[in-house]
Amino acid sequence: MTSEKDASVNYTFTGNQIRILGCVDVTGGLADVYLDGQKQPTLVDCWNPKLRNKQLLYSRSGLDNSGHEIKIVAQGKGNLISKGADIYIDALQYCDTVSDSNFGQGGGPTGVQRMIFGYTGGRTI
Repeated sequence: MTSEKDASVNYTFTGNQIRILGCVDVTGGLADVYLDGQKQPTLVDCWNPKLRNKQLLYSRSGLDNSGHEIKIVAQGKGNLISKGADIYIDALQYCDTVSDSNFGQGGGPTGVQRMIFGYTGGRTI
């Protein structure tokens, strides 16, 4: 956790996808994300009107299944309605799993499927 401008954390990983999980609340701030030295065209925003833990703050998939470095840099400020600049990082999740491109081919139901959305105790139209 930090609110200090330019405070950062680096992590190296091997995989084809990564997620940043953290806490969000009314004092949440903004952070920049760098992946393999390239600033990403999005921000991490830890602001939310209510406290929420283990929230997905950033996600990237489709990477080369190789070594990567992620860097998170606090901006030292929040968005326009935030009451602070706090950045909360709980965990980084990454994976190097590759599936078979033919997975699921020819499998699954072949007949008519029925889907019910919403409240199932209501009347049928």
